[in-house]
Amino acid sequence: MTTEATLATVEARPLAELVGDIKRALAGVPGGWVEAEVLQATRKGPHCYVSLSGGEDVRVDAKFFGHARARAEESLGGPIEAGQRLLVRVDRPDFYAPYGRLSLLCSDARHVGEGELLRRRRVTVERLEREGLVGRPRRPLPRFPRKVGLVCGDPSDAFHDVVGSLADRFPAAGIVFCPSPVQGLDAPGALIRAILTLNGHPGVDVIIVARGGGSVADLAAFDDEELCRIAARSPVPVVAAVGHTANRPVIYQVAEATASVPREVATVVVPARDELAARLDRAASERARHGRVVRESEERVIAAARRLAAQSACLDVHVHSLAAAGRRLDDLVRESHDRRLQRLDVVRARVDAVSQRTARDAGAVLRELDAIAGRRRRAAAGRLASAAERTATILAGIRAHDPAARGYAVVRVGTRVMRRVADLRPGQRATIEFCDGRAEAAIESVHQAREE
Repeated sequence: MTTEATLATVEARPLAELVGDIKRALAGVPGGWVEAEVLQATRKGPHCYVSLSGGEDVRVDAKFFGHARARAEESLGGPIEAGQRLLVRVDRPDFYAPYGRLSLLCSDARHVGEGELLRRRRVTVERLEREGLVGRPRRPLPRFPRKVGLVCGDPSDAFHDVVGSLADRFPAAGIVFCPSPVQGLDAPGALIRAILTLNGHPGVDVIIVARGGGSVADLAAFDDEELCRIAARSPVPVVAAVGHTANRPVIYQVAEATASVPREVATVVVPARDELAARLDRAASERARHGRVVRESEERVIAAARRLAAQSACLDVHVHSLAAAGRRLDDLVRESHDRRLQRLDVVRARVDAVSQRTARDAGAVLRELDAIAGRRRRAAAGRLASAAERTATILAGIRAHDPAARGYAVVRVGTRVMRRVADLRPGQRATIEFCDGRAEAAIESVHQAREE
């Protein structure tokens, strides 16, 4: 089939008809308030033409005609300018067929208020708290980082402040710079990419995210929820240094460490060169002192080793002498033991002989002693019998002279014998002794016989 025949079978319609369909389709798209960043603003007569951004991949032109421009500038308190973050009232989309351009017809604009931004900040913080990313224990920063990753605008004052303070404080630390916009709708995504890039860079031990400060709206990028989540979960610790504002953005809630301004972040991230030099000097002094102590100790140890070697040699001599003396003593002990055994056998034989003689002599002595004892017992029995007879005779004579035996009684007061009645007193207690016993009596009265 020829090309002419093929074209004859295709049904075509005018482009104007397609454009008309596009316009009718766009007419059904509702308007309303949208949040966007002004990338560019151009004023022509009573009109204002702007380029709006809604993120990395969203760009669209907008128009404020006549009264709409005046109303928007009145609401804003000034002209529409690049860099502003606005709430824009879109009436409808417009497709300009002569140039094939899509734009938005707008009738009003307002700043995104700080109150709204602060409310969003609180909501973000609450969500991150529920995930455990706010208020968690912070990881310690490396004491001596090999390389410091830096995320900030290029060029910017924050860059020069951070680099200058790092060079002054600890020039040994290398710096890996990853530039990123820090304001606008594109900033959160760019900051996230920079942090992820530095996490993959070998040798980067800490990442600094810095900006020189601004209003709540200027710092809105650092309130981004996904950026804060990436910073909190970053394998390499992130330090926030967004300065010159009392309204700290949300990234301050999740960073491992913070600094009030970019110039002070070096005091958080790296040690001070002067302090390290002073510590090294002190360490060198201590090392020298310890070296002297070690050398003196080594000298003392060497001297002690020499003395020990000399003493060991003397000890060896003594040990050999003792060993020889021990051997001689063993010989003497064996000789003495043998001689003593021989002497003991002789003594034992003599003792046995003496024992036998003694046993015989003892038997004769015992028999003689038994005979003597028998004679002495018989003699003693005769003497005892004679003594008993004499004692009986003496007792009979004594009884013959005993007053009690003849019927008299003996009166005693205590141990005293009362010989006369005049010696007694009424009330005294007296003992009366008879020949067959005694009696206790009380003296009631005393009667003395008269002398004739």
